[in-house]
Amino acid sequence: MITDELIDFIHEQRKRGKAKAEIVSLLSRAGWHQLDIEEAFSETDRKRRTTQTLPPVDVLVGEALALYQTEYKRLSGILFIAFLMRIGSFGLAFAGLIFIGLFGVIVNTSPAWLIVVLLLLLGGLLLFVGSWSDIALLTSISQKTRVWESYRKTRLQIFPFLWLTILSSLATLGGMFLLIIPGIIISVWLLFIQFIYINEGKSGVAALYQSREYVRGRWGEVAGKFIVMPIVLGAISILFYVGISLTDFLGSHKLLFNGLFSILAYLFSTLIVPAFAGAYTYTLYKHVKRQNILPRGTTKRSKWLLGGSLAAGFAILFLIVGIIYGAIVTLKSGKMLTEILPYQTSRETLTLVQADLATYYNRHGLYPDYLVQVLPAAGQADRNAISQGMFLYTTLDGGQNYKLCLQREQSVCLVSHQPVKTKSRQLQ
Repeated sequence: MITDELIDFIHEQRKRGKAKAEIVSLLSRAGWHQLDIEEAFSETDRKRRTTQTLPPVDVLVGEALALYQTEYKRLSGILFIAFLMRIGSFGLAFAGLIFIGLFGVIVNTSPAWLIVVLLLLLGGLLLFVGSWSDIALLTSISQKTRVWESYRKTRLQIFPFLWLTILSSLATLGGMFLLIIPGIIISVWLLFIQFIYINEGKSGVAALYQSREYVRGRWGEVAGKFIVMPIVLGAISILFYVGISLTDFLGSHKLLFNGLFSILAYLFSTLIVPAFAGAYTYTLYKHVKRQNILPRGTTKRSKWLLGGSLAAGFAILFLIVGIIYGAIVTLKSGKMLTEILPYQTSRETLTLVQADLATYYNRHGLYPDYLVQVLPAAGQADRNAISQGMFLYTTLDGGQNYKLCLQREQSVCLVSHQPVKTKSRQLQ
């Protein structure tokens, strides 16, 4: 049975810097049972966590601003390089579109599949560039590396970092699918996964569990401290757009000030927001980690909730992929039907139009100069086919014969073989 004296003893020994194994050895020699010792350690950990609090928001913001002011040149350099890489990605995509256009002119077709491939490559390239710049930025914030060193050091960590981001997104998505509230809870649990990967070397699901353990027991406190950052940055961003809307009252100077506010808003969202958000999150992570120096295992409930959310996220992902694939197959099938069915119908209509031409010939003694001249006596199917331009029609022998071909396949033709008359052409 544990006592207050036992708990106070453990607490005092820890304050002196003694390790857990050493304290356990002292208590065992004093006659305490192992189960009581472990229970006392658990109670000590619980009391320690409930008595510790994170610094106030103003302190966190002050530390983040100090970090940003110290490192803003490096951080701005990293973000500027990321901007140039994105511009280069779009430049490559534009060059690809020009090539596809020239290719289409040469082969006289529209290579839509090449455009789809190009868009997929562009998306993959932008995702790669974004992941690389993100991990380089966060590495520079936490380890104070220089611009090029940050990119060089993290070039082999891009795909593990991207995989970690995907896992986090899927877990949050799966939680949102489970009635929204679990998604909000999980999003706060996983706030620190990127810094855990960079500074502690834990990746994949292990990083997710570690971030969960850092937040366990203080979800509301961490969420309350963190939400201040997006609120402040969002409010500043709104001010820029308010300024843009107010330029409507500046008359002849509207374009100048509109452009100025637009540039400032873009620079703020591109160069300042990511850097300060990273600095603030790192500051919060540093304090949370400092107050969680005691190793603790992940609870079964946490594992079940995170695992279930991940499973739901993957299920949603596969469902979306299946829907997209089904839509593509359906559209492709529909396109095939629109290509095949009219072709089959037009072959049948070809014989009907032949009969219409024969009727016209019997009535006028000559075939018409234009196919639309048979429309008054044609049936509905023939009339629709002729109006839609499904045939190529040419008169022969001065209107005494004709050649009628399918527009889609000009090798499918009908040619009349009326005997050529020597008398002059009759009036129609």
